[in-house]
Amino acid sequence: MISCSRTDDTRLLFHFNHVIDCNRVLEGSPCSFEKNILILNGVCEHENPMQVLLTHCEFFVHIHDMPMNKMNREMASLIGNKLGIFRDVEMDRHGRSWGAMLRIWVSLEISKPLKRALKLKSVSGEELLVTFTYESLLNFFYLCGKLGHMKKYCDSMFMEGFKDPGHNTPYGP
Repeated sequence: MISCSRTDDTRLLFHFNHVIDCNRVLEGSPCSFEKNILILNGVCEHENPMQVLLTHCEFFVHIHDMPMNKMNREMASLIGNKLGIFRDVEMDRHGRSWGAMLRIWVSLEISKPLKRALKLKSVSGEELLVTFTYESLLNFFYLCGKLGHMKKYCDSMFMEGFKDPGHNTPYGP
């Protein structure tokens, strides 16, 4: 059973009867309502819900263009922490990930644009460019790369010197 109450115009407080239900919801993020992201965070009973930060949301990110010898937990953690806060990586029982991409779970700061690629340099000086795709993106504007809004609400369109790129937006589609 779950109950819900409004704390103000921007926040809802959900109460779960069991911690297992709460964890299931938190681990299943991102959650959405009408294609808008719901930013979830746990609240302890001694905390003020209005002071809990709602700045991050967890996503699965696919890392492409990696050599097989780099598809490991150490590299996943390194890249994940460059994107946001690394949570986990999908690996087999031997600690390997085989295939076209490495799938990681990362907590991303939602006010920042999503990264499309990252250049890595090995100790020997070899450069590696990896690219990213994100699972379960909801409202997302392809001009600025930020979550949570569409074209008519984007601040970047009102900046001095803005030129509309038409269909040639830096973040796709």
